[in-house]
Amino acid sequence: MGKIRLFLLFLTLKLLSVIVVRTYFVPDEYWQSLEVAHKLAFGYGQLTWEWSEGIRSYIYPAFIAALYKALEFFGLDSREALILIPRIFQAILSSVCDYYFWLWVRDQTGTKGNWAVVTIATSWFWFYCGSRTIINTIEMVLTVFALSSFPWNEKDGYVGRSTFLVPVGLACVMRPTAFVVWLPFCLYHLSRVSNKTAVILKKYLPIGILSIALSVLVDTYFYGKLIFTPWNFFMMNVFNGVGAFYGIHGLYWYVFCGLPVILGVNLIPFLYGAWRILKNKEPAIESVLLFGITWTIFLFSFLPHKEFRFILPVLPMALFICCRRLSQWSRNAKSPLLWIVGITLIIGNALPAFYFGFYHQRGTVDVMDYLAKEAGKSQPKPNFLFLMPCHSTPLYSHLHVNIPTKFLSCEPDFSSRPGYMDEAELFYLGPLTWMNKAFPRNGSLPSHIIMFDVLQPHLQGFLNAHGYLPAAKFFHAHFTEGRVGEHVVVHALSG
Repeated sequence: MGKIRLFLLFLTLKLLSVIVVRTYFVPDEYWQSLEVAHKLAFGYGQLTWEWSEGIRSYIYPAFIAALYKALEFFGLDSREALILIPRIFQAILSSVCDYYFWLWVRDQTGTKGNWAVVTIATSWFWFYCGSRTIINTIEMVLTVFALSSFPWNEKDGYVGRSTFLVPVGLACVMRPTAFVVWLPFCLYHLSRVSNKTAVILKKYLPIGILSIALSVLVDTYFYGKLIFTPWNFFMMNVFNGVGAFYGIHGLYWYVFCGLPVILGVNLIPFLYGAWRILKNKEPAIESVLLFGITWTIFLFSFLPHKEFRFILPVLPMALFICCRRLSQWSRNAKSPLLWIVGITLIIGNALPAFYFGFYHQRGTVDVMDYLAKEAGKSQPKPNFLFLMPCHSTPLYSHLHVNIPTKFLSCEPDFSSRPGYMDEAELFYLGPLTWMNKAFPRNGSLPSHIIMFDVLQPHLQGFLNAHGYLPAAKFFHAHFTEGRVGEHVVVHALSG
C-alpha cells in the first residue's frame, strides 16, 4: 500500500471516529478545551477553577478558538459546526500521528510496518480518544512525533541529533506531566552523545527556552498577567495535592487496570514482549521503551488521582513492542494463523471501541441536543439547572446560546478548611433541603431541571409542588453506580 493510500486509511478511520464516538468520557474534553475556546471566541461561557488559578495553558484552546473565529468570520458558526470542526481538526492531527507511528516502526524494525498499521489502526482506546478534544490526545500526537524523530541508532545518537526535543518541549509546556514521560529518554540520549555539554547548550537549552517563552507569551496574553502555567500546575497538583480531591486510586491501579484497559487484546503480545526484553533477548530500543513505560507508570502511581487517559503517551511505546513480537512471530506462522490473529485483533478492539464510543455514557451529550433546541425556540429564553455531579455535560460549546445556566460546582478547598465540602457534596447530602433553600416558593425557578434518573425520587416532591413535568429522557449507560443513573431526565416548568 502506498504512503498516500496508507495515510488516507488512517484519516478515514479517525474521521469515522468523529461519527461513531458520541459518548462522554471525561470533563476535560469540554471544560479544558471547547468551553475555554468558546469563551475566547464569543465572549461568554464558563471557566473552571483551573483557569482562575492559572494552572492550564491556553495554547490548545487558542487553536480551537481560532477555528471558531474563522467559522464566525464566514458566517458558519452554527452549533453543529462548533461541535464537529474541533473534532475533525483533532482527527486530522491523530491520523498524522498514526502515519508517523507506521514510519517509526517500519524504519526501526526493517520491515514494511504491516503490524504497525494493524495495531495502531485497530487500537480501541486510540480510536475512542483520537478525535476527542482532550490535551492527552495532543500529548499522544506529540509523543509519536518525538519517538519517530528520536536518534535510536548509534550514529545519530553519537552526533547528538536532537529534533525530537521540539515536540517534547511543546508537550511539556502544554501538559507538564510529559516531563516525567520524557526524562529517561532525554537522559538516555545524553548518555550516548560525544559532547554532552555542547548538546545541552546548543540543543536542550535553546529549545527549552523557546518552549518556555511560547508558554509565557501565550498565557500571559490570555490571562492578562505574567504567568508560567507549568509551574502553577506543578505547585497545585504536587505540593498542594489538589488531585486527591477528585478521587484516590490504589497504588497499583495503572498496573492492574489502567494499562490493561488501554491496551485491550494487545496486552498479550505486549506482556510476551516485555518478558523477552527482561530476558535480554531484544534490541536496545525495546529495552528503552519498556523502561520508559515502567518509569512513567511507577511515578504516576504515586499520584493519588489516576485516569486511563493519563497514560495515553505510553500507548505507542507499548504498541511498538507488540509490533515487534507480532512481526517476529508472523515470519514462521502459517497463513491461517495470521488470519486468526488479525481477526482477533480487529474484533477484540472493535467491540469495546463501538460500545464505549457509541453507547456507554452518551446521555449527557445527547441531552445537549434537546436543550439547544429548547434554548433556540423558547420565548422568553429558558434557564437550565443541572443537578448532576459537576461537569457531567458540556455547556455553552454545545448550546451556543447565551442563556442563564446553573450547575453544581466542585472547587477544591484552597484554604485547607477542616470538613470542607463543595457545592455538589452539600447538595447530595440533602437534595430536597438544598432545593427548597435555593428556590423558595416565591422565588424565580429554572425553566428546565436536568438530572440522572436515580436522583428523581429524592426531588419528586419539589417537582410536583412547583409544577415540573417530564419533558425528555435519554439513555446514558447500562452499568451505573452511585450518583450516575441509567438515564438522563429533563423536567420542564409547566406553563
